[in-house]
Amino acid sequence: MTRATLLMMHGHIGDSLAMHPLALPMIVCWGVIALLTLRATWREGVPWVFFREKIGRAAVYATAAAYVALVALWVLREFGYCGGRVPIG
Repeated sequence: MTRATLLMMHGHIGDSLAMHPLALPMIVCWGVIALLTLRATWREGVPWVFFREKIGRAAVYATAAAYVALVALWVLREFGYCGGRVPIG
């Protein structure tokens, strides 16, 4: 995931998605959570109150779903599906 995220941040979108297809959804989820916590801290003085709003809950649920998909993809790759293990190095 780290290498795919770095590739994405350097503009190599195709290579990033080939390495890890969930890199983009995870980056989006992390970014939304970060922005919502910053906004909540600005408004309320603490970051965790972002969950009180509908968009905050939706962001947390979307992030949880992305992590479930991430684990599922990892398990599938360990058993040789979805392209198998990504080579290290």
